[in-house]
Amino acid sequence: SSAYYVRLPDEIPDAASGEGWLYLGAPPMPTNPAIEPLLIEPRAGSLILFPSYLWHGVRPFRSETPRVTAAFDVRAGSGSPEGR
Repeated sequence: SSAYYVRLPDEIPDAASGEGWLYLGAPPMPTNPAIEPLLIEPRAGSLILFPSYLWHGVRPFRSETPRVTAAFDVRAGSGSPEGR
């Protein structure tokens, strides 16, 4: 899975609040305490790739300025149409 940040509002908060940041790892409900969540700062022009089975989401964030992101999944294959 992926997140590509095309354009972001200027007022994205810092890591202290985590608002608007990509959240990987543990889901937001109580689960295994050994799972350490990871917050990733969104930056225009950045591409983040991660395994699709990993829980992921974005912390809530409000702004009048549009946030433009592109998300897509990549599937490994043989590279030939016959291998699909």
